[in-house]
Amino acid sequence: MVYSSQKYLLKSVQKIQKKGLFVSGGFIVGFDSDTPSIFRRQIEFIQQSGIVSAMVGLLNAPKNTQLYQQLKAENRLCNEPTGNNTDFSMNFIPKMNFDELLAGYKKIIQGIYAKKPYYKGYDRYLKPTRSLKTENPELRFHT
Repeated sequence: MVYSSQKYLLKSVQKIQKKGLFVSGGFIVGFDSDTPSIFRRQIEFIQQSGIVSAMVGLLNAPKNTQLYQQLKAENRLCNEPTGNNTDFSMNFIPKMNFDELLAGYKKIIQGIYAKKPYYKGYDRYLKPTRSLKTENPELRFHT
């Protein structure tokens, strides 16, 4: 099921792709508001949108941010951020069980980068660009 904000984003991505542009996307899991459905919803969105360059990571709270201060006040910080949100680490205690979060994160990676879904997404990306009329404009160099 795609929610209304997801439908808007999906249509926006497809509109950009129809103009022949490549869309990359960054996706983060581990927010306090995330439920276990976030993993399926992110997989569906990435696959339906044809975003073939999706960077998915676990949320971390960098120092000197509002999130860091909030988590510090809640006594949820557990270590320093590594600066790499794809290394299976978080620097705070998430509301969702960490093992469930990590398993869901890995499910997203497998769900979008396994051979069959990846190429299916790539085909979705290519489909709207196939109808583009390519013109061969004369190149002019100004000196």
